[in-house]
This record gives sequence, C-alpha cells and structure tokens, in this order.
Amino acid sequence: MKANSSTNGDTRRGPRPAAPAVDIQQLADRVYRLLQADARREQMRSGQQADRKMR
Repeated sequence: MKANSSTNGDTRRGPRPAAPAVDIQQLADRVYRLLQADARREQMRSGQQADRKMR
C-alpha cells in the first residue's frame, strides 16, 4: 500500500501538459449551455406535472 501511494504522489507531482486557454473556455461554455438546457427541460417537466395536477 505504501509503495502504491508513493507512486500516485509521483504521478500527481509530475509535469502535466497544459491545455490551451481557448479549449478550456470552449469546454466551460459547452458545459454551461448543457446545464442551461437541462434546467430548462426540468422546468418544463415540472410545469407539465403541475398543469396535470390542476386539471
């Protein structure tokens, strides 16, 4: 177990390839849009259920 944890620490300490800032921005934008679409879908679903209960 000790050897395993030390190797994990080494991999974490090692040099990581830095991703271009543009890619990170695009990724964040995509995630934001997905979250927005999901929230909208959830609102519609709960709204439809409320309409059914009213009727």
